[in-house]
Amino acid sequence: LAKLQDDKGAFIKTYNKIAVLFSVLLGLVSCLVFVYAENLILILYGKDWIQAVFYIQVLTIASFFYTQESINRIIFKVFNQTRKILYLEIILKEVLI
Repeated sequence: LAKLQDDKGAFIKTYNKIAVLFSVLLGLVSCLVFVYAENLILILYGKDWIQAVFYIQVLTIASFFYTQESINRIIFKVFNQTRKILYLEIILKEVLI
């Protein structure tokens, strides 16, 4: 993407392809893990860990949004908008607190 930062049209086209590809692939994997979390826990760890299903499902949803945020962070870096990354980090830390 850094090579395309001067050509906005090509950059937007390439970014959209990447964003759609990651969203579809990660969305599919996230949905599968979310739906089959109980079966995965039973197969991998046994029924003693069945209470971890809720946490796996929550982490699956969070990982989807984290990946989207990482892609957006890359865009800010490509266009040298690191100040925006700083502001987003400050807001994120405030929300977490």
